[in-house]
Amino acid sequence: MSHSLVLFIFCFLAPSTSYELFYEISDRSISHCSRKLNVDSDIGCSSKYPSSIGEVLISDNGTHLRESISNSLSNLMVVIPLQLFISPDVILFLRNSEKVAGLFVFSPNFPNSTFDCPYGFSENTFCPNGEFTFYNDSGQLCDANSKWNPLASEYATISWPFPVVLADESDTETWENVFTCYIAYNQSPVDDTRCFMEIRNFMSAVKSSQTCYAREILLSHHLELASFCSQIGGVNLMLRARALTTTIPNSTAPDPTLLVVSRVDALSMFDRRATSALAVLPAVSVIVSTAVHLLNQPDVRAGRMRKNLLFLLLDNEALSFMGSQRFLFDLTHSRVAQASGLPINVESVEAVIELAGIGLPRENEEKLPTYYLLSDPAIAQQTEDITSSIWRALNASADGQGNAVRFLNGSISSPTLLPPSLSTQALLKYFMRNGSPLSHTVISDRPAAPPFADTFIDSFLDTRWPPSPAANDYLLRLANLLADVLHRHLEPEVVNFLLSLKSPIPMQTYEPVDGHSWRVSHVVSHLLMGLTGHRLKECPPSQDYGPFTYMYGYYNGSTWCYRSLLETVTSFFFLEDGAVAAPGWVRSVPFQNQRFVRLFRSASPSNDKLALALGIFLTALTAPIALLMRAFASRIFVQTYDPHLTQSC
Repeated sequence: MSHSLVLFIFCFLAPSTSYELFYEISDRSISHCSRKLNVDSDIGCSSKYPSSIGEVLISDNGTHLRESISNSLSNLMVVIPLQLFISPDVILFLRNSEKVAGLFVFSPNFPNSTFDCPYGFSENTFCPNGEFTFYNDSGQLCDANSKWNPLASEYATISWPFPVVLADESDTETWENVFTCYIAYNQSPVDDTRCFMEIRNFMSAVKSSQTCYAREILLSHHLELASFCSQIGGVNLMLRARALTTTIPNSTAPDPTLLVVSRVDALSMFDRRATSALAVLPAVSVIVSTAVHLLNQPDVRAGRMRKNLLFLLLDNEALSFMGSQRFLFDLTHSRVAQASGLPINVESVEAVIELAGIGLPRENEEKLPTYYLLSDPAIAQQTEDITSSIWRALNASADGQGNAVRFLNGSISSPTLLPPSLSTQALLKYFMRNGSPLSHTVISDRPAAPPFADTFIDSFLDTRWPPSPAANDYLLRLANLLADVLHRHLEPEVVNFLLSLKSPIPMQTYEPVDGHSWRVSHVVSHLLMGLTGHRLKECPPSQDYGPFTYMYGYYNGSTWCYRSLLETVTSFFFLEDGAVAAPGWVRSVPFQNQRFVRLFRSASPSNDKLALALGIFLTALTAPIALLMRAFASRIFVQTYDPHLTQSC
């Protein structure tokens, strides 16, 4: 009897682990924060194994949010608007709370909210890439009196203790399901059923790129195909706009070269959201347009340029200058264009022109876009001949095109600052260490003084283009002007030809940016292969590609194969003595390649815990009660003695 009672009570009060799926959020509607790793540390987000689960809490008020979390008896999945997400105090509270299981952010806000999008927000630190900047040792950069990025945070460069997911405000279906589930089961429940959110984004590697490398090398010996990390971007796109000299095969003699540089990535903690439309996209479009323009010039196509011209689109640049450091590594090891037999080495570089932050030029009273020419004054003085030549060509081109673009000297003498996010920094530091300063010219839409022109630099919010109706036209003017500048600087005879026309300089009509139809991969495939290789009649079998054969998709879905003289794909890691070398950034891949966000209904954890505690207490209580009842029953129900029963020995 006592055992039956115990079993009945325990089964009745034991918590149930069953749940009912309420809604699964489409992966197309959200962006995950993933784990990124460098040589000795990690940043970003990862869920617990195999997923993180918590009761849904929706709040758009900081005070209410703090009180709700402090009073909660269970783990919470916090759903907040952008207004709270960009508040450092709120995020610090959430990151320090042990009750927060994950964060789900609606950007820019909850639907039908009156909150306006903020003036600016950046996920980078006050001084982007501050540890690696050219002026780091001087103590002049990013001090208390000159913060380059006053609207910045450290969101993209810290390790989060829980998963973070971003949803767009326009995704009303996701909002309605989350809100309905929360209101029905958490805010006004009719029983102990609650609305939970589950985020599965467990990352395979959460330590360092060195750990990834060691694991994958170890597994390769066992012929397993498990992957822990994937390279972040990792393609430096380069082209060479001059015919190669084949009379001296495998020569290492300097090949006078002018670099034209931009980066193709931006830093964001969220996957698929680092578009940086007002910083990266305009510079890439101008550099692509310039190269396309040059491609149509007879002297360029015939390889009659007096000096070599190398366009460089740097990937991975947002993370510790990885793109330019990789390029510098290839340059110092004669890996750039080594298949041609005449690789470009570091002694070949005469000057560099970088496009940085050109999407927001100011207009003067004549409605002309104004760009600034930046250079370190001390270095410009030491490289006066080449630097002055480039600046004269820029101003001459601006004058020759009817002042379609206006250039001003944006350099300042004290303190001698360049924007810390410039890709030029890595090259400048190398050349200065070797006692030969490098001539550099930075074209920017702001002078060399804080703050950044783009208040959303390296931000997932930076997705709006164009900022003004005239923005596309301004970039087109700058692209035409830059193409003319390169002509003037690299081949003076071209200037005489252009002047002999006695008419405006011929312009290209390619529109550099169109938010709907522009595809940089299509344009770059023509740009890169048109000047550095040739199209094959047919694509070879994949096993016969070799290191310099690349396949590109085309507009109609077909594929073309090119054979290039330049290596475009970087290796997975930097290695020094068998170990991963800095910067070595990689992205950890989701465990078993699975990630999702879903809502489900289940019993309240607090009620489950109460039921479990009560069940254990009652189970423990039944034993003494049963013994007491047995003793009491023996007194009431006395057993009779029958003397006629035979006893056995």
